[in-house]
Amino acid sequence: RIQTAHDVLLELRWIGEGVSHPSREAQQMPGWRSRWALAIGILAAVALVAAGVAAWQASKRDEAPFRAQRFELQPPEGVRITASGGSGALAISPNGEWVAFRGVTGDPGRALYLRSTRELGARLVSPATADPNTPFFSPDSKWLAFAAGGYLQKVPVAGGEPRRICEVRELDVRGASWGDDGTILFALQKGLLRVSAEGGKPEVITVPSPGARHRWPHVLPGSRAALFVVHRGFSDSWRDVAVISLEDGRIETLAAGTSSRYAAGQLVYSHLGILHAAPFDSRRLKLTGQPKAVLSDVYFYSGSAYTGFDIDASGSLVYMPGAERVRENELVWLDREGEVSTFLAERRSYDSARVSPDGKRIAVVIYTSFEDFDLWIHEIEERRWNRLTFCKRVARPVWSPDGEWIIFSSGETGHFTLQRIRADGTGSPEPLTPRGSEWEYPGGISPRDGVVLFQRQTDDTHWNLLAIPLHGGGAEQIFLATPTLEAWPSFSPDGRWVAYESFETGQREIHARPYPGPGPRVTISVDGGTAPFWSRDGRELYYRRGKEVWAASVATGESFKAAPPRRLFRADFMLEGWAQSIDVAPDGRFLVVRHPPEAMPERRLVYVPRWTEELKRMRATAE
Repeated sequence: RIQTAHDVLLELRWIGEGVSHPSREAQQMPGWRSRWALAIGILAAVALVAAGVAAWQASKRDEAPFRAQRFELQPPEGVRITASGGSGALAISPNGEWVAFRGVTGDPGRALYLRSTRELGARLVSPATADPNTPFFSPDSKWLAFAAGGYLQKVPVAGGEPRRICEVRELDVRGASWGDDGTILFALQKGLLRVSAEGGKPEVITVPSPGARHRWPHVLPGSRAALFVVHRGFSDSWRDVAVISLEDGRIETLAAGTSSRYAAGQLVYSHLGILHAAPFDSRRLKLTGQPKAVLSDVYFYSGSAYTGFDIDASGSLVYMPGAERVRENELVWLDREGEVSTFLAERRSYDSARVSPDGKRIAVVIYTSFEDFDLWIHEIEERRWNRLTFCKRVARPVWSPDGEWIIFSSGETGHFTLQRIRADGTGSPEPLTPRGSEWEYPGGISPRDGVVLFQRQTDDTHWNLLAIPLHGGGAEQIFLATPTLEAWPSFSPDGRWVAYESFETGQREIHARPYPGPGPRVTISVDGGTAPFWSRDGRELYYRRGKEVWAASVATGESFKAAPPRRLFRADFMLEGWAQSIDVAPDGRFLVVRHPPEAMPERRLVYVPRWTEELKRMRATAE
């Protein structure tokens, strides 16, 4: 029998040369006919062996999971891909040819860019001045739509000027999807709304229950139904993927998670930045298999439940790697030129940090896990720590002017509501406002009458500014309420004026108003500003602009005067957005959380063609 390819070679050489094979000399077949008959038989045997090997290899290939290729999509030179914070940041066109993403250059403004999946290079499609967000494509991939400047807008992918679809008024649209029936489904605080892609007045589709939000809609093929997220709290412990029939309004819960997509028979959604997939019947609106975790380390913003991924009609995936993690960092001092000096050598997962009125203590939030964070006090001279809360999920501590109390937001029930606690640790936290379904964050406490000024998000508006007595004995009072955002109020040291952040001009700016009012609005910032706070003597008003700190010299009293603002310094280790706090000490130094470089990664876009085919093979192999 032929055992190896070497045996085959010897047999053929023996036949071709007409020489007797040593091992078969006694059985040699006479004549050339016999030799060639034997050769044909050997060749047939070789062919059968080769066919068997090929079949075996093919069967092994079928057994191995299909692995789609991965490609990184580069932004234009000088542009950094930026995470979104609370709003959407990327989208892939249904035909898979285009990826839209938010990018930022040296200026704090952001813009939308288009990147081809088949060619190099990307191009700008929207101006940075409007801070566009939540990109999404038309079903024929000819239009890119987005939210910017208080409107839903659309722009031709081939090039052209943006066109307004409808007014949205709110600062952030929490998801939008363009159905193949020519309508757009989008999410605001009041619920899901629908509008014609040609423009018109939006129609309210859902009205969430008190305290809930409906976000991140995704219209299914045929526009008969849509996926969306029921958002009842700040973490995925209070979120579900649901589906709504757009014909009769019936809603069914599908899975615990957020940011869902349907493609190639698969429902894909996120849970804490890990993508899960399950077979889904888009006609019966039912899962037909158990969800399985399929991809980790995807960018995830816990506050709004946004996850950075999208899938085209054929099942190709684009996503932003880099899940948010709890990382150790440092507390540092910065002088007015931005020079850094160490405050605490001990590295922990610090978040918001505030200096006491006498400058001797620090109130700081420290994370123990991704979803648990509590309030601690650090006594500077004694270098001693004192923990004030346990499992309260604390955010935004604020000192009372006498240093005896700390006001903070507690998210232990899923919504952040105001509580107070004595700074010396005696006693337990006490609710300051009713435990409702709203979202509340403290801003400042008046040195004149002990009134706490705070912001509240409600179902019918964005954020309002309200006041409540620190020690009880009075009802809530509205300080400022408009249909747009007002946030982060801060009392001047004399208690006569309140600085705050507003979106009423079409971008975030810093304004001041007399307290308790009425009185004129004075605009402080130029070209944008967030999170205002005062110097301890009241002669300067500071605010953030991206990673920069700006200052305006002010004079307060019966009237308010402000000089043109000037930039003090830029600190690239500060996180952008509402999560990062900065405070000023009585000696004029700034207390800042310095995050390590790995906490601020260069964002990337990864493109995975035929990704859902990989999911199907993985599931088939597992089963």
